Amino acid sequence: MYEQLSRPSGVLTRALRRRAMRRMPLPGLARMRNRLLAERAETGALLTEVEARIEAAAPATPIPRPLHADWVWRPEPWVARLSPAGLVAPESGARLAENLAVYHDCPLRETAVRQIAGIAGPAPLALAVDVFGFAGRFLSFAVDLPATGCARLGADSIVAVTPAVESCAPVATVARLNLRQGTDHRSLTRGVVSGAAAEFDLAAAGLDSRPVAAAWLDLIFEAPGRNRIVVLDLVLTRRPRAAI
Repeated sequence: MYEQLSRPSGVLTRALRRRAMRRMPLPGLARMRNRLLAERAETGALLTEVEARIEAAAPATPIPRPLHADWVWRPEPWVARLSPAGLVAPESGARLAENLAVYHDCPLRETAVRQIAGIAGPAPLALAVDVFGFAGRFLSFAVDLPATGCARLGADSIVAVTPAVESCAPVATVARLNLRQGTDHRSLTRGVVSGAAAEFDLAAAGLDSRPVAAAWLDLIFEAPGRNRIVVLDLVLTRRPRAAI
């Protein structure tokens, strides 16, 4: 079906178009522009339809609740459509959603981030990052925990982070949980493996009796290079640490 709907494409077609473009007078260039815009609109409409059908066919699975967990959360980008759905060459710190921002140290910003329909993951939606050539050291998603989650955090808490990540080339991934009490900032870091929970025992964070005013998770991809990274799911849970 897709092959019948799509136009011929490929290296040869693009080369022929570029050769014709260099020799074409202005009226011909205008006609080519209109044809390319029409093709782009048709491709975009087809992509939207495909993603909508994938999303409808793969509804969200319930979030696994670990034993004794009293809070579970799947952030907005994995459960609700975003508008706009993506960012091209984002500045470091650019927000894709109210509770999610993109950070990096790539001077040329050779990245594109887009929300897509989930295919192989338990969430109905996913985040895809296309890295076209990365001169920096890291690219990360910063996810702000909601107030309902922060209110439960204390020295007796264990927070688990479970990401599902696929990439074209291997990339080291680190999760860093950040906690703010007043003007004090604490952080705990763990290496993560796709599909496995990384646990943070907040007894090691040096928290005092004050409430946690803000908390956020950095999901960090180290030196991603030329790559495509898809975060199929991200789940955070909290459970009380057993009293000793």
